[in-house]
Amino acid sequence: MVSAVLLLLAGVCDADIIENYMLTKICNQERFALLHQNFPDIDMNIVIPCEAYMTRFLELFREAYGSVEAYLETIGVSMEEMMLLREKLGIAGK
Repeated sequence: MVSAVLLLLAGVCDADIIENYMLTKICNQERFALLHQNFPDIDMNIVIPCEAYMTRFLELFREAYGSVEAYLETIGVSMEEMMLLREKLGIAGK
């Protein structure tokens, strides 16, 4: 979710955020298998990325805050800090 918020701040579209999230499923297959092996009682449905989860997160995020800037302001991030984050993300001036 933190990555999704940063990607939103960088101006990345929802489709690309969801695609990035789903890469986690592919890239971490071994970790998920190990987790299941070591903790067989864990419901893997809540651990393994699902496209619908990120889609719904983005919908709920916008319903609750309207924009990434409004969310960051709500949690105490100043506009100056948002600009610095954007600079770090390589998108200063957006």
